[in-house]
Amino acid sequence: MIVLIYADIDAVFGAINESILTAEDKAAFLIHEKKVRGNAVVSEIAPGLTFDTIGHLWANIQFANTATPNSKSAPENNFIYYETYLGLPEIKESEIPFANSNVIGGHQHHFVFTAAEEEKTMYVRCYYQIANGNRSPSSAVISFSII
Repeated sequence: MIVLIYADIDAVFGAINESILTAEDKAAFLIHEKKVRGNAVVSEIAPGLTFDTIGHLWANIQFANTATPNSKSAPENNFIYYETYLGLPEIKESEIPFANSNVIGGHQHHFVFTAAEEEKTMYVRCYYQIANGNRSPSSAVISFSII
């Protein structure tokens, strides 16, 4: 019901901008064009996730578009959402308690660790995500030991 009310209000008051207010009026009253909601679609495929390089207390991972392997770009309007867990080695994939997460727009990520985290195992998985939070299927889980 509330959606219909807002639609009616927009129909009535939206026309005022076009019929009465000049460009100077709109600038003075800070009236801007309404943003049109995008039609972003979450990818139906999982991103590729690979271990790249490692050094003392750091590691790099790379993300790839599995639909276009030669491209590092995510599908349009999709971002990389990744989750990590730092803990004991050889945990079954179904039992990994992923907790730490982040959203990035690039094709790689650089992790930095502390001396206290040395010799632990880092587990990472990722998804494509769009602005409303919808996600693609999960990538494979990768893991590596921190040196």
